[in-house]
Amino acid sequence: ASLCDELCYALVPREFGKIASLDYSSYGFIHPDESGKSAVFYHVNSIYAEKNPPIGTNVWYSRFSGLPRDRAFPVVLAHESETKE
Repeated sequence: ASLCDELCYALVPREFGKIASLDYSSYGFIHPDESGKSAVFYHVNSIYAEKNPPIGTNVWYSRFSGLPRDRAFPVVLAHESETKE
């Protein structure tokens, strides 16, 4: 068996969006690329990157229910080619 056979990850849909804000260097909101969807909350601990991405950075994430806003986890930097259809 290979090491990949033991990977664990959520089988939930992924969305694309852009980092829209960062408050107190710890949390902010992502605006989804898909029209009609509401902004989603994220915490910097949920971002898989060496440093906090600047406003406008393309990301992909999974959306989970939360109040007052849905939560994004994980948040992964997207290459420009991934955001084009």
